[in-house]
Amino acid sequence: MKYLFLINIFLSLWGQFNKIATSNTIKKEAQDAFQSKNYYKAINSYTMLINMYKYTDDGIRLNLAHSYYEIHNFYEASYHYKKLIYSTNLNIRSTALQQLG
Repeated sequence: MKYLFLINIFLSLWGQFNKIATSNTIKKEAQDAFQSKNYYKAINSYTMLINMYKYTDDGIRLNLAHSYYEIHNFYEASYHYKKLIYSTNLNIRSTALQQLG
């Protein structure tokens, strides 16, 4: 019973480390796609980070909004910009407000 408990703890920790590594890989792919103007891939990766990995980083949401804007999906871009107008990061808040204006 003691060994089963230890194995369960080990597997739980391993799963958490694996989740972090995977989300970091997706974050890097999203940033690379955004910088190379592959906005559809960037949208896919940023959306995955927000929905599956529960990222709350305002910079990720801002890049997601910019990606939607660049492909002329103004409805989705506006949705994400509006989520940023209360950001604690003043630069992000300013950018979101400017894009909405």
